[in-house]
Amino acid sequence: MRYHDLHPVAKVFGALTALCIAAGTSQGQSTSAVHTTPPGTDRRPHNEQGRVAPDGGAKAPSVYVAKDFSLRLLTGGLGPCQSSIGSGRDGFDTQLYIVRQADNSVVKLDPSGRTTAFTDLSAVAPQGGCTWPSFDFVGRYGGSMYIQDPSVRTSNVSPTGSAAVFTINEAVESVGTMEFDRSGAFEGSLFLTDSASGTLYTVEPSGQMRPIAIGTGTGRGVAVSASPILGDSIFIADSATRTILAVGPDHIEGEPAELFSSLASTAPGLVPVALDVSKHGPFGRGVLLVADSTTGRIVQLDASGCRIGEIGGGFRDIVSVEIAWTGVFAGKMIITAGGNIYVVEPKCRADWSGDHTVTPTDLSDFMTDFSAGDADFDGNGWTDSDDLTGYFAAYSAGCP
Repeated sequence: MRYHDLHPVAKVFGALTALCIAAGTSQGQSTSAVHTTPPGTDRRPHNEQGRVAPDGGAKAPSVYVAKDFSLRLLTGGLGPCQSSIGSGRDGFDTQLYIVRQADNSVVKLDPSGRTTAFTDLSAVAPQGGCTWPSFDFVGRYGGSMYIQDPSVRTSNVSPTGSAAVFTINEAVESVGTMEFDRSGAFEGSLFLTDSASGTLYTVEPSGQMRPIAIGTGTGRGVAVSASPILGDSIFIADSATRTILAVGPDHIEGEPAELFSSLASTAPGLVPVALDVSKHGPFGRGVLLVADSTTGRIVQLDASGCRIGEIGGGFRDIVSVEIAWTGVFAGKMIITAGGNIYVVEPKCRADWSGDHTVTPTDLSDFMTDFSAGDADFDGNGWTDSDDLTGYFAAYSAGCP
């Protein structure tokens, strides 16, 4: 099977890396991924523009975010865990679902920080260790939540909490991560990496596994893009080589993944452990977010694979970053790290282009996405006139 064309940036990586270095991104200088930075704007990376602690203080010695964002500890003390935002499909709500390894359970967390029990996973994973929760947003797999046992079992969990083994991944020796295509760019498929063989698999709704690409290394993080800026691509983080790989729709199954960014050049010292894509808005327009396992930083890479900024850092034992595009957490970033759940919220949602100012460019970008049906500003699950009204009000108010 042959997917359609990979974003061209991966095919000219060498030249782009040279451009990154020439532009000074490896030295910590920042440029906008899409727009020219307005005169007088501080062009330094976010982490050099001022840090904000969870309590809103000026500078935090550990956990911090850039001055354009606020940080809140939603809950803590969960022990080893991973989280995923509910799909809002087929009976699931849009709260945060957390797989707790300590007691082999799933709990739900609402925006106020209230935790409620959801289900026990001992029936599908009697030895414990379930992790990598991911939701079927597109609906090819019944809209369920899927979890992965560290060995070979993938299980699905219904909205009522009933769990059943979905498939036995006998071809996989050591799972790196598991993630759904939430965008629909790859037919809403479920992807799984084998960190032992460096292989990216797709798991079909029938449970059958197909090797999509080799050479994906540890495969610690996967993110799927459907963006005119980043292109339709599957991004894979290899922590061993400190690189980001890319697999496009035109990739020939079984061939090596393309190199998208060598972080040794573009973001020295960063060891990638988790990924997400920011389609638009204050976290960046057409930007790949990369979480670092050593310092807990979350940096932004543009479509050339260059580092253009930093959202925050100090998130010890970071496991995942996820931007909610709909539902009760819409417009916020959820960070799971060290048994804690953090919420990062932009101070100005009208910054649709992600260049830290509100200009006519933001309005133009919003209208482009609204026309394409991809501007769910109010988080109700679809783009409609209420989103237009809401954004116009925010745009008129401007940024603080």
